[in-house]
Amino acid sequence: MFPAITFNKLDTPNFDSVFNFDHYNRGADCGYGEAKPTARDNDHYLVCVDLVKVAILSKEALNGQRLDGVLGIQIVGRTLMFYVLLLPTEGIYTLLQLAEVKIPDSLQNLSHLVMDVSNILTVMDIFDRLCVSSNNPQIIIDRQTPTVPLDVLQQLFSVSKDRKRPCHLKRRHN
Repeated sequence: MFPAITFNKLDTPNFDSVFNFDHYNRGADCGYGEAKPTARDNDHYLVCVDLVKVAILSKEALNGQRLDGVLGIQIVGRTLMFYVLLLPTEGIYTLLQLAEVKIPDSLQNLSHLVMDVSNILTVMDIFDRLCVSSNNPQIIIDRQTPTVPLDVLQQLFSVSKDRKRPCHLKRRHN
């Protein structure tokens, strides 16, 4: 019922840790994610860059393995954000947020996780239906475009720590 999950500590400086899903051991990596500890939840730069990394890893998997969709997960502290990357038309990659789940910090708050069961089941259903090898891989080949290098994408983000500038991706992770 559940896919095999492997955790990899990459040797490249671009990705701190990545995990991927081998969907029912069929040889296709159908999901990628980035994780940050709670101590980094106020570093908007790192959180935004991690989301871009999830999108890039997912895009490369979709292109390389000819998948209909790829699951992306961003973890910051105890908060898990689930995304799916799709390629609906030529050159347009769509990253949709599916759900946000907060893992309880104590047994007393475990009942709060029950409220998120429907979101978790929705993510699992979308993963089962969309994160599979395409029935028509030629469509994926025809629609795909080359990936912009990560160093070019990082130019979109300011590394300054201006706390007065609003962050539109700010979330309460813990």
